[in-house]
Amino acid sequence: MIYIVAFIYILLALLVGVVGSGSRIGFFGTFVLSLLLTPLLMIFLLIALTPRRKPKAST
Repeated sequence: MIYIVAFIYILLALLVGVVGSGSRIGFFGTFVLSLLLTPLLMIFLLIALTPRRKPKAST
């Protein structure tokens, strides 16, 4: 049972790493931080710290 939980945790950390690959710290940094913290916390941090895109002015 513990192996399944560990596998899911690492899989979620990998997914967060893929999402964070376009960020400033990149895939590896996001992956390592999501392992040290939690993947859920890292996804919230990625969402909160990503700069908002300005809407294009329509002409």
